[in-house]
Amino acid sequence: MRRLFIIACALVFVAVFFASTATPLNSDTDAGAISVKPDLYLNPAEEHVNTGLDDVKSVIASEMPSAKMETLSGGLINDSVYGKLWQFTFRTEADDHILMGIDAETREISFFFGRTGVSVPGQEQISLEEAQQIASDYIKDRDGDLDITPEMARYIKPHAEGLPGQYLVHYSRVIGGVNCLSDGIMVAVHPVNGCIMSYHKRWTMPEDQVLAIQPANLTESEASAIFTDFMTENGASGIKILSSEKQWVYQNDSADAQGFRDICLAWHIRFADDYIRSYNMTCPAVVWVDAETGDIFKHSYNIG
Repeated sequence: MRRLFIIACALVFVAVFFASTATPLNSDTDAGAISVKPDLYLNPAEEHVNTGLDDVKSVIASEMPSAKMETLSGGLINDSVYGKLWQFTFRTEADDHILMGIDAETREISFFFGRTGVSVPGQEQISLEEAQQIASDYIKDRDGDLDITPEMARYIKPHAEGLPGQYLVHYSRVIGGVNCLSDGIMVAVHPVNGCIMSYHKRWTMPEDQVLAIQPANLTESEASAIFTDFMTENGASGIKILSSEKQWVYQNDSADAQGFRDICLAWHIRFADDYIRSYNMTCPAVVWVDAETGDIFKHSYNIG
């Protein structure tokens, strides 16, 4: 029986947790008077964050003028990815149910989900190219000229009858000419009315720390040889490398006591082998090879 090596899923964009028992807020509530559950929300009066409740409402109203502020429900949390974050649900005049996260220090929207907009009966579906342009224009208006590159764009079919599909457009963050595995922006565009259904930005890698890393010596062919030898030693056959590129990658999943995480330059290799082909899998397997040491430290090898 063949030896299977590591099963690990990479590229996990953030998991957002929200409790429906949050205390509703109204326009007369100030940040220091929020009633919170000690095990769920932080007390804004004790955290000394730069963004208060009035600031949050202003950000929400600017992004979604049709938001019903009387339905605002949520509070201040300490997220494992974003840090201190105002997270709320609310409804809009179009009866959309929105989940939004706002950075408690910068006042920037980190994500929102749930907008559908209004469609006219009989309106034709926009093209993928049009959706990509809408997403690009939205990001430029919101975030300015960021160093990002298109990573993926595709149509997602509706999850249930009566729901719209969506065009999902993903951009990777670029530092020093190299893509980041963890950082980037993902935008969902309505396939008919072209509204922005969701927005998710992850921008966690400290650029000064990344640029201080010494150039790696391992070439693409050397990384490919290390990977192929490793796979062969573990019983794989019919190995075919589909693509390889350099990426900035976090080597560990959690930060140390000071909040630092190890970052390295790695070769990101996509491949298939006889085992994957036998299952007719549509997604290739992936490994990351440290471009300095040659160590294989992260991989995703799905076995059905």
